[in-house]
Amino acid sequence: MARSRALRFIITVVAVVLLLGGCAGDSGPGFVIPDPTALMPVITPTVPPGVQHDFVFESGPAGAHSSPDWDIPGGHFFTQTGGGTGLGYAVVDDDAAKFWTAFTRFGGVPAVGYPASQRFQWDGFTVQVFQRVIFQWHPETQSVAFVNTFDRLSELGRDDWLLATHQIPPPLRRDERGKSWDQIVRERLALLDASPAIRAKYYAVVGDPIQANGLPTSAVTDMGNHLALRAQRVEFQLWKEDVPWAKAGTVTVALGGDIAKEAGILPDQSALRPIAPPGGGQPAGPVRYDLHRDDEKIFKFPWGWQPQTVMRYDVAHNYYISPSGSAAIYYLAKYGMGLNFKLQDFVINFVKAMAGRGNFFPDRQEQTTIDGRPAMLQWYTVTGDRPVKGVAMVLQDGSYIHFMSAFAATNLWSAYEPYLLTCIRSYRIPTRS
Repeated sequence: MARSRALRFIITVVAVVLLLGGCAGDSGPGFVIPDPTALMPVITPTVPPGVQHDFVFESGPAGAHSSPDWDIPGGHFFTQTGGGTGLGYAVVDDDAAKFWTAFTRFGGVPAVGYPASQRFQWDGFTVQVFQRVIFQWHPETQSVAFVNTFDRLSELGRDDWLLATHQIPPPLRRDERGKSWDQIVRERLALLDASPAIRAKYYAVVGDPIQANGLPTSAVTDMGNHLALRAQRVEFQLWKEDVPWAKAGTVTVALGGDIAKEAGILPDQSALRPIAPPGGGQPAGPVRYDLHRDDEKIFKFPWGWQPQTVMRYDVAHNYYISPSGSAAIYYLAKYGMGLNFKLQDFVINFVKAMAGRGNFFPDRQEQTTIDGRPAMLQWYTVTGDRPVKGVAMVLQDGSYIHFMSAFAATNLWSAYEPYLLTCIRSYRIPTRS
């Protein structure tokens, strides 16, 4: 909720700074400042704020740490599941969820595996994928539960996929209506008795075996070269012959978190990307950019930022918003300014009008050339309970202006500015044949 309010304030700044009502009339440029709350787009932040969350880098920092995982404020950062790039996943405690406390209480990596995602929202809960299980935060009890991953896969119609790709048997169809919980547990656990080796593996976990594995949901099933038993959160495989990853007589475990990622059932695929570690200077490697292209303009924006358009006052207000909602790029359609238009006079007068609001403060200004055309860059600061900083571009193309701004929460601006300036300076006007 706090991030959503912060985003709305940021968008307010852009709406106030950039809306150019009445610019094309015969009477010359006018300054119409609407109620900015009408221009607020809606976004659900998927990650915490910060360079390591809002930007995707081509490569991670080389040699930054001698260990593959290390402490960070509020938790720990792991690179073991980052694909060998130095990127990884953070497990932390904060106001939204105390996943690091839960991780350590459950037994750490031996119990739940390495983290395999950032946090995201699923079925109304804050969750994070680990190799073995998926954490689900319950704010009413301030505690973590494990998602019954294989039950969820069954609900989503993936039993045939599980059988075809992983030889995981379907769940038994059992009528447990009217039975007590203790009776259900006894009957489910009795399914393990068909294979002493699988039974031993089920109980040989760190902590509570029912919590770690969930209850059995299938019988021990002969799959040809192995016996399999499906549980709510993992699957057990007793190999009858040697295979490249196990000797005959060995019981292996198919991990629910990894299989959920592979199945594509998780609603926020961007949260599965590993990120650069927080702190310790800027991450290494160039930022990855995507390309916006329409009939009027082309520019780069950070990869993974989400587009949004709000129609107000017969104008399309367009955004690319960072995953955390802490930063955005804003752009408008080009505006006709009429004959004898002077770019510098327009910017000076508009900045004066904005400064009259009391919480808008112009910073430095730069006359430059972008795409071979005259342009002005205006840095600005907005104060208040949710302060922001940004830079706006006004580019002149004959009697037209093009408007674009990039901005971020004040405490993030110094880290975000180089990448956002790259986006602004990449602005191009397509040539027409």
